[in-house]
Amino acid sequence: MLLVLLVFGSNVAAASDEGEFTGCDAPRSKVDQAVCADPELRGLRVRMEGLLDTIHAGTLHTNGDTGVMVYGPLKKQVTKSQVAWFKDMSRCQDRACMIKKFHSRIAALEGLVEKLP
Repeated sequence: MLLVLLVFGSNVAAASDEGEFTGCDAPRSKVDQAVCADPELRGLRVRMEGLLDTIHAGTLHTNGDTGVMVYGPLKKQVTKSQVAWFKDMSRCQDRACMIKKFHSRIAALEGLVEKLP
C-alpha cells in the first residue's frame, strides 16, 4: 500500500503550483534521491505526476444507483502499472536509464489521457 502512495499518491510526491516536485523533504528510495538531485528528472517526475492526477480525476464518476463518487477500473489498472513501472525504474543504475523510463511512462500515460471521456 505504501508503495502505491509513493508512486501514485499526490499527497506523498506532489507538484507545487509552480510545477516543482515537492517530494524531496525526505526521499526514501534510490529513485527519489536521484530525482531530487537532478532538475531534469524532477521536471519529468512533475510531468508524470500531472498526467497521473489527470487520469485519477478522469476516472472519478458518480455511481448512478447510489450517487456515490467512485473510481472506474482504469484507476486500478494505472495504479498497478505504476507500481510495476516504479519497480522497473528502481533497477536503473544511471541517469540515462531513468530518463528513458520516465519518457516511456509519460508517453504511455499521455496515451491514456487522450482516451479519457
